[in-house]
Amino acid sequence: LKPTGSSPRSTLSCCSSYSMMRIFLLVAFAGGACAESCADDVALLQHQLSSAKTRISLKERSSDEVEAKDLKPAHLEEDHLTPNQAAAFGFSAVAALLLASLYQQRKYINEPDNLEESTTEKTKRLAKTNMGLALAMDMDGDRKSFAKENTMLALRAGSAAVAAGIITFNPALSRWFSSMNYDVTYTCVLVLWCMGRNLGSTVSGLFDANLGTVMAFLWIWILEGILPNGYMVGDSMEKWLFGVAYFVVTTLFMMFGSWKNGVRVWCLSYHVGNMMTWLKPSAPGTDDGFSHNFHIRFDGGSFGYVVVTMLASAITVIALSLPNPRMAHRNALKDMRSTSSGFDTLLRCTTKIYTDCAEDISTSLQGAKIFQTRLVDTIEGLQASIDASWWEHFDMGKFADIRFALRKHVIILKGLLNCMSSLHDTLEYGVHSDKHNQLVQEVKAPLEELVENTSSLFDTCLASMSDGSIGDDEAVELQKSVTAVEEGIAKLSRQMRASASKIGGEGWLNQQEVFKSDWEFLFLICSVARLIADLGKHYGGRTRSHSVSVISAARSFNVFSGLSDPAHMDFAIRNSISLFACWIVGYMGMFSLIPPYTAGLASNASLLMSTAVGSALKKNVGRVQGLVVGTTLGSLLYGFIVSNGCNTPLYYITGIGTTFIFSSFVFYMFLSTTEFSFVFYLLAGFGSSHFLQTCSPEPSMEDKSAYFESILIAIVCVTILAVVDIAMSPSARKESEKAAIHFSKTLTKAITFQLSDVSSSSPYSKQVIEGELATIRSKASEAEMEPHFSGAPFNTAMYNQLSTRGNSLFIQVLTYRWALRHSASSTLDDVPDEVKKGDSRV
Repeated sequence: LKPTGSSPRSTLSCCSSYSMMRIFLLVAFAGGACAESCADDVALLQHQLSSAKTRISLKERSSDEVEAKDLKPAHLEEDHLTPNQAAAFGFSAVAALLLASLYQQRKYINEPDNLEESTTEKTKRLAKTNMGLALAMDMDGDRKSFAKENTMLALRAGSAAVAAGIITFNPALSRWFSSMNYDVTYTCVLVLWCMGRNLGSTVSGLFDANLGTVMAFLWIWILEGILPNGYMVGDSMEKWLFGVAYFVVTTLFMMFGSWKNGVRVWCLSYHVGNMMTWLKPSAPGTDDGFSHNFHIRFDGGSFGYVVVTMLASAITVIALSLPNPRMAHRNALKDMRSTSSGFDTLLRCTTKIYTDCAEDISTSLQGAKIFQTRLVDTIEGLQASIDASWWEHFDMGKFADIRFALRKHVIILKGLLNCMSSLHDTLEYGVHSDKHNQLVQEVKAPLEELVENTSSLFDTCLASMSDGSIGDDEAVELQKSVTAVEEGIAKLSRQMRASASKIGGEGWLNQQEVFKSDWEFLFLICSVARLIADLGKHYGGRTRSHSVSVISAARSFNVFSGLSDPAHMDFAIRNSISLFACWIVGYMGMFSLIPPYTAGLASNASLLMSTAVGSALKKNVGRVQGLVVGTTLGSLLYGFIVSNGCNTPLYYITGIGTTFIFSSFVFYMFLSTTEFSFVFYLLAGFGSSHFLQTCSPEPSMEDKSAYFESILIAIVCVTILAVVDIAMSPSARKESEKAAIHFSKTLTKAITFQLSDVSSSSPYSKQVIEGELATIRSKASEAEMEPHFSGAPFNTAMYNQLSTRGNSLFIQVLTYRWALRHSASSTLDDVPDEVKKGDSRV
């Protein structure tokens, strides 16, 4: 796969960055070898069955058996492939497609992902200084690219779901997995629940799923190594109590540990079922199907979950890699270019609003604020793509430098947008007069020159960081551009002082009385220029990047770090109570409607765990909709698929077609809606797990009762979760009130620190204030949905005003800090302590 002319180091680093793919390939080839290794056992079994049949007299056969054989179609008497051959072919195909996926990722990783609609160069030039046109183009482009991306991802999800469903629809494959005691019910669920918008976030989710599944296997493997075959009738009560204690300790370890929620969900969803089987009293001598005495049983159900999870992971990666890979690294490069271009448009349009001296600027200013809000949202998505890209290259080689530069660019963009917010406030409350108009005309030329030089430097910085290295020529070009910006700042400052003295008169107080908004606006423009000049100096200095290797990431993980986090402890306590309650109800049974030793209740509760903060009532209503509707709809679709019989052309057509249409539609709705995405997320998983079942054209009474039982299990599970959530979750109204009061106190202290020109301590830092503003918004949105049985409705308008005005006041505090320190870089997230110090002359 090494391209012509590439260095050994670059080839090695890039290929090494896909070590996760090697794990998938290893399992795929191992699965093929495992299938072939079973050939001898299967051949022996077939020989024994054949010998037994020859010893049976035809006279002893019932007439029904003879008639059934005579009526069986000739082309269905035997499969073209044996189960072992089908499994070997399937695993080999997956391995080959993974190799193709690896090649495509290697080929496209440095190319920006381009889904936006093309526009003419003339329209782009006009949009640079026309806020209305720029906003319209931005919204229209986002709408088209959003629909195109969601459609494309939905089709890929549907294709991956069909690939996962082939195990069910192919008789030979289905028999092989059944002979190995591998449960494939959740194969499609894994695909739909772990697939994200790009490979990075998907591999992150798949890693969680595989780690959780392996941990579930290890928990039962350790217990079966100590006490094999579980609890049996006649065993001592101490053995049962030991199993219960082991179950409680391991479950609490997963709950209270600082695991990612995906690891916790997938581990416990299997672990509760394994422990239910172990603690269920069985007849003496019964084999429970697990690995015993610290040996690995490759045809056991618990090991089968590991194999199936790896297989589903490989299918998901293939779906996102072929034909063109959807990579977070490529998305980050694309979003960086679009956000940088958007900021350039915002800066030029804001400057034009000031220089036009129009009487009414409210419309243009409102458009600029909306445009900026959209940029902030895009930057949040960009940050997520940068973080997810680590899972695609693991900071190997030059990708560590590119990711470090991307993160630096995001930090600078956040600082620039803070400056733009302050600029918009200055324009909104500025005073217009003849003297103001005269001043604007005199400073217009140096102002526009500075904006042009600043935009040019920003473009140079963007081009320099895209490949992760700064060459000698690029460093010289950066230094020239930085010098031009610094000279432009000095030129604008001289012109402003001279014009203010000429028009406003001598003396600072006289000039301030007339031009106070002009002084602030031009100071902020210079702050923007200084920020970008600092970025140019950072790149020109060739600052060494800080990479995060796989080993360092593993070393930094502390499983007990969440014990000091109140939010995590609240989550762990609440969900532990819910999970144990569901498990106890399932173990005991319920009113003869749910039989004893039913693991479905606890398994569903594990899958429904979510760390997302939100209204308890809304979250549980979504659980009811997703779980119950998914279970019911999945059962109906299963009936539709098998209505035409098994092993018939219509069975395969309806099965594959239903899987593709259902998965594509539900995944598209999951991506396209915000309010109901959780509902469609659950609907996709629980629906697909019910219609991808072994074909049974005429369900028995036991099958029909199982449909009712699964719906009843879903309702009881969600009811238990809802009761615990509502009983233990604090009132969102009280939380909103507490957050608002705490924010007021924090901001008051922060203002004191800023005016004293001392560095803010951590409780009053910029990051803390931003976090408390976000808390007010989230708590207020929860309180708005919370039912009020008595008293007045929640005052949403007041909290919206508090958030808006609080953010404006926060921006003004930052502006004071920039003035006191003579540097807008002093409030950035990654600046050293010397930059935070003020100017001694102030």
